[in-house]
Amino acid sequence: MRKFTILGPVDRRAVVCTAVFRDAVDGRLPGVEYLGVDALFRGSRLLASALTSHKLKRRLAKSRPLRLLLGPARAWALRRARRVTLRRIRGIDAANPPCFIFCPSTHIERISPEMLDDLRAKCPGCRLVFYLVDSVDRTALVNQARPEDVLRLLDRFDAAFTYDKSDAARYAPHLRFIEIPLWRAPMEAPAELEAELYFCGRNKKRAGLLLDIHHRLMGAGLRSHMRFAGAGAVALEPEPGIELGDWVPYDATVSEILPANCILEVLAEHNNESTLRYKEAVLYNKKLLTNNPNIESLPYYDSRWMRVFQSAEDIDLDWLRAVEPVDYGYRGDYSLETFLRRVEELVP
Repeated sequence: MRKFTILGPVDRRAVVCTAVFRDAVDGRLPGVEYLGVDALFRGSRLLASALTSHKLKRRLAKSRPLRLLLGPARAWALRRARRVTLRRIRGIDAANPPCFIFCPSTHIERISPEMLDDLRAKCPGCRLVFYLVDSVDRTALVNQARPEDVLRLLDRFDAAFTYDKSDAARYAPHLRFIEIPLWRAPMEAPAELEAELYFCGRNKKRAGLLLDIHHRLMGAGLRSHMRFAGAGAVALEPEPGIELGDWVPYDATVSEILPANCILEVLAEHNNESTLRYKEAVLYNKKLLTNNPNIESLPYYDSRWMRVFQSAEDIDLDWLRAVEPVDYGYRGDYSLETFLRRVEELVP
């Protein structure tokens, strides 16, 4: 396998680091390295992250005085991130040029055309790949851009891939589909279950449905464990079975999944494909309750252990309550190594 350099978020709490590319972050795959592409400032990482955040960009758009004051500093931060990232790339073998995989989550503006030009000049023969871990529409929305602006950036790469099959069909030939990888934690499920249903995620305009589900389960004597993370959590009220606050490490998320009988997946607005929750159900042999109507087309779908719902009233509580052996026969096809081999096949 050729050498790969993955350029993703520098925040080691991000799901891209702790779940998707964890084996690269931890250095478990020979010839594969992980670098943070944004805010690589020695001694001033917090400042750089603030200057390049989406929150600041939204405030600058609304305030001309603030834009005049902080706009140049933001532009400097983005240039600085590019220069420091390029300096961090090391060990380039001219005989075996690497493949650079950019996966900056939704922070696409941190990938400048100048950075790509510099990489091609520094490493002739390298391959530049972009991997989208969110939908094109949501990425554009977060960046206050248009979908065509996102596609214009993607066209500067040798190839661009997405986790979203519907986006790959909608935006072909700009995008192609590759299954998103997921790290499998070396943990065993405890002997006793602690909850019938588990959910973890941001509010993303779905708190009403999630709370309806939670209250229906609790009213029927079932145990529901829901963790709301991020800024949207502050608008909710704490109550038994509901946890509010910042993200927890992905290891902790897995440790909360394992003592649950079923994982709950609720797609966010502008998302059309299954989330990591589906893969977690497969990796850890858990039931899955989802509002994704396309679940039946996925390779590990099994009607015994996966159910689709639209409202809280649709949920079969007896099915949730029943504890039974679950085995999807996972074949390792969500590993990072499988993902990289697929990239190598499509971008020789």
